[in-house]
Amino acid sequence: MSLISEKAAYVAAIKTRMPMRQRGAARGGSRAGIVIMIAMMAGACSSPSAPRMAPVGPNVIASVVVMFEAGTSGEDVRRFVLDYLSEQSSPLTGDARAITCDVLRVAPFQNPYARYMVAITFCPTAPEERREAAVAAFAGAPHVAKVARDASPSQVVP
Repeated sequence: MSLISEKAAYVAAIKTRMPMRQRGAARGGSRAGIVIMIAMMAGACSSPSAPRMAPVGPNVIASVVVMFEAGTSGEDVRRFVLDYLSEQSSPLTGDARAITCDVLRVAPFQNPYARYMVAITFCPTAPEERREAAVAAFAGAPHVAKVARDASPSQVVP
């Protein structure tokens, strides 16, 4: 049965107010076709080119957690991310994105201390000297109150 004739049979079934079970049979479809389509989509999602899934949130341990001073504005935190974690980051030698895999910005209402935080996870392949240089640059940034290593934002205390 061609696609056009399947569609015509389905439209005819709708016009005659045929029950739902019979509509599927009238258009020649079955649930097996839907299952096959979902399986094909799931296979496509697990391809190597698909983005990786990573846990995220204030309870996930990061390589570095930067806690900002009380009263720091969202604009100051945005400026920190742009200055220190963008492709043209000047305080760090080279591209900071090459060593950074994940960045999580934690808003004041997401922690008990009502302060902005940025959790940064370094890539496993990042050299230790680049990590240390990044942590030193983060600690010297304006409005930074504390830099914690290998912690989750929920564990950092002012």
